[in-house]
This record gives sequence, structure tokens and C-alpha cells, in this order.
Amino acid sequence: MMKNSWIIVLLCLCNNAVADIYQCKDKAGRAVFQSSPCGEQDQQTNVISNQKLLSKQNRVGPTNRASSIVGKNLLHNPGFEQQLKNWNTQQDVQWLPTQGLNGSGVVTINARKPPQDRYIHETKINQCVPIQNGSEFTLAGQFHHQGRPVKQNANRLRIYWTTSLDCLSGGQFGGYVEPKDITGWQRLSRQKLIPSLGAKTALIELMQNGRYSNNAKAYWDNINLIPTKVSARVSKTPGYSLPAGFDFIENGDFRRNLKSWRTGWQAQWVGFTGHAYTGAIKITASSTKSSIGKGAFSQCINMGNSSHFNVGASFKRGDTSTQKGGARLRITWYAKDDCRGRAKTDRHQDPTDAKGWQRLQLNNLKSSTGARSVKVEAIQTVAGKGQFVAYWDDVYFKALAN
Repeated sequence: MMKNSWIIVLLCLCNNAVADIYQCKDKAGRAVFQSSPCGEQDQQTNVISNQKLLSKQNRVGPTNRASSIVGKNLLHNPGFEQQLKNWNTQQDVQWLPTQGLNGSGVVTINARKPPQDRYIHETKINQCVPIQNGSEFTLAGQFHHQGRPVKQNANRLRIYWTTSLDCLSGGQFGGYVEPKDITGWQRLSRQKLIPSLGAKTALIELMQNGRYSNNAKAYWDNINLIPTKVSARVSKTPGYSLPAGFDFIENGDFRRNLKSWRTGWQAQWVGFTGHAYTGAIKITASSTKSSIGKGAFSQCINMGNSSHFNVGASFKRGDTSTQKGGARLRITWYAKDDCRGRAKTDRHQDPTDAKGWQRLQLNNLKSSTGARSVKVEAIQTVAGKGQFVAYWDDVYFKALAN
């Protein structure tokens, strides 16, 4: 009874005043808790700082709530015990009551063979779930099939991160698992999946491609999306902010060198050409057999509280190329400084096939919710064996008035 009274006293004092709590003993040796120092005839045994208690209460509370989803499956009806409740289905999807892993319910997909055309034909079943404050996930499920598909990728368990509560917009592909060519039930799992920046929901999708399935019926059971880590909300760092019109990019005109830029393909500073002034970066994308593309050069920016930007670059195709190629100016937002943490790819622009210098521009770009840094990146591709040469210049990333 004394312990319960102690808890009640603490709660009342925490809510109404910031005062120390004194634990005393009366003449009979009983513990007494009061907000004033012990009297001359009482023995003081402990003093508890209410300020510390309040700070501890504020610190521990959110952490416990945040970690409550760790280890719990976010999907509803993951084992199909309630038939297909909570799942969105298409034609050729069927529920069976006793053919699951442990004799329980199971979902099957038996996609029809599509016409011989250039389109992708897939039969799907999916579910949209909020990810709350999960920052890392494991995707898993049980699978087996009757028959043998033509290709291993005929069946897949996929995940998309989305920014809308209904999973209908703002989607970004998150990853997949596909079964091995073995008989019987097998467990598929992929760990350390990180949501895209700004994602609020996840779309979990079971898929069969009718062109490759060879009429082999797929059985799915015990689908799991389990958070393994959660994140606390972090405010932006205003120290990086710049006034409207100022350029965050360093050495965007390549006037003398490639300082401040991280390069991928073979990169070279040249002084014989440039857009507004001489000085540019020359990128040579090369391949010994097939088409390939990757990052040409990039720069990471910590942007503080700025949230609206104009982004651009100048591009020119080189005359010494031995193979066709392409390019792209791309923006990726990150949840932490220095382009770390959860990421989300935003808009991009590709150059045309025209000769001479051309401008690539992304105007009035709004940062993703929670973004603290951004990568401004040029990507370059080569269409096959040979080299594709291009020149870049005048890269900028300018803040606008929020």
C-alpha cells in the first residue's frame, strides 16, 4: 500500500509543481514522503529531485512507444487464416483453407499465359500498411509451387515505399525476394530494408509472371514485414541555411579544377571548352561489350532549413565518342547530414540528342519531408561497346524563399 501511495504522490507533484520530494521516517519508523524537508524529530533517508524525475519521464516515455513496434509483424492476416481479408487481389488468385504450411489457410496464384507481346503481364496480391517510425525492416514469407517455372523470377515477394496513406502515390521500389528452384516449402527473407525518405506506408506485393510461370501454381503463406529498428525525429540544422538566391554548390563552374566533386566514370578537367566561361568536366563512359550506366560526378549538400530550390547544369555531347550514350541530372534527398540515412530519389532531367551546349533545369524543387541533405548527381550511360564522351558545366543548386 505504501508503494502505491508513493506513486500517486509522485504523479501529483510532477503534474503540479517542480519541487524536491523528501523521504523521511516518523517516530514509529514508517516511511513518509513529503514536499518539505524532514522535521527535527524525523529522520531524512533520501531526497529525490523532481526536476530529474520530470526529465527522465519525458525521455523514457517516447522511447518506449517508439520501440513498441520492433519485432512485430505489421501485416494484417499474414497467414491467410481469415481468407483474403485485408489483401487486394486480382483474377487467378485463390484462397485454400487447409493447404498452408501447417495445414491452415493459404493463398495461391496461377497466372494465365499472356499473349506474345512486349508488355509485362503480372498477377498480383498486395496489402498497404503504415510503417510508423520504423527505420529498418525484414521482409519474409513462405513459398512453394506445383510445377516448375521457366524462369526463377516468375514469382516474387516485393516491397514499395510510398508517401501516401493509401499507397497510391509517391512510390519507390524497395526490394524483392524470389524463390529458389527447389521442391517443398521454403522461407524467403530479405533483411535491413530501409524506407525511402518521407515514406509513410509500405506496399507488400506477391506476384507471378504468367509468361514465365509455365502454369506452375504458386502457394504463399506467413508473409511478414517486421520492423527491426525505429528512429527518433530529428530537427533540421539551421546553421547550413543560405539566403534565397545563393548557390550551395561549390566549384559548379569548374573554372580551374574538379575540387569538391566526387567522380565515378573517367573524369578530367578541361580548359579548352565551357558553357559561360572556359573550364568544364569531361566524362568518358566506356564499355567492353554491353550498355552500362553509373554516376559520373556528384556533390553532397547539407541544406539546413531551406526547402525550395532551383537546380541545373549545362551539358554537351562530345565529338570524339565511338558509341551512343545518354545522361541525366538527378536529385536524391537524405534524412541525415552528409547524405546519410534514409534516401528518396526526386525529379530528374535528361538531355536531348542535340549538338552543342544545352541547359538541364529542375525549377521550384521542394525537398522531401525530413530531408537534411541532398545529392546533386550527374549520371552517364554508354549504349554498348565503345566510349561515350560528354562535357558538363555550370552546375548549381540555389535556394529559393520558403
